[in-house]
Amino acid sequence: MVRWNEFYNLVEMKNGVILLSVNRKGLFFFNGLLVQRFIGYILRHEYPVILLAPGLEQRERMLEEIMANSPAKNLRKANDPYS
Repeated sequence: MVRWNEFYNLVEMKNGVILLSVNRKGLFFFNGLLVQRFIGYILRHEYPVILLAPGLEQRERMLEEIMANSPAKNLRKANDPYS
């Protein structure tokens, strides 16, 4: 389970997948984000990530809720220095 205040960043990749970065204190072996950290490592991301697929049925609603309730307020495009 991830709290609203732990979402750090939202990034949309070129293939439409959205990366939700999670910033949680503690070593990822013990804070419940082991698998998410390995996914972040594979994608060369510094934080553990949760992936939202483009075909997810409630994706837009989930993004609206995340942006309304968490510190991550905008959706960046991958490799876009201006967003």
